Amino acid sequence: MSTHTLTTARQRGKIAPIRFAHAVLQTNKLSRMLEWYQTVLEAEVQFKNEMLAFLTYDEEHHRLALVARPGTIDRVPNAADLAHLAYAYRRPERTGGDLRAIKGGRDRPGADDQPRADHLHVLRRPRRQSGRTAGR
Repeated sequence: MSTHTLTTARQRGKIAPIRFAHAVLQTNKLSRMLEWYQTVLEAEVQFKNEMLAFLTYDEEHHRLALVARPGTIDRVPNAADLAHLAYAYRRPERTGGDLRAIKGGRDRPGADDQPRADHLHVLRRPRRQSGRTAGR
């Protein structure tokens, strides 16, 4: 295990954001994606109309926005695109759902019912040891 300590951009005197605020996903299946992300993230809808929805699960106004622009087409295989979003849970087994259904792999249960499920990874938050993240 490496004992190398990483320094942040801010510690190196660089301009750095204080946190990641939100992600925006474009879709042609707004209702399905909205329902799915509300379930998976236990998110509340902050705003919604026929083209846009803002969701949050904490103090931020929105952590995820879904946008349905007219003319949006399905994702083209092998196109440059967002690879995935990753969410960490302290105890994923206690989230109330079958998380196997949203962890990578095309053979997972319910994959056909979940829009863009291949773009979402659920992580168990690693334990901290002596101020470092375990396994780093």
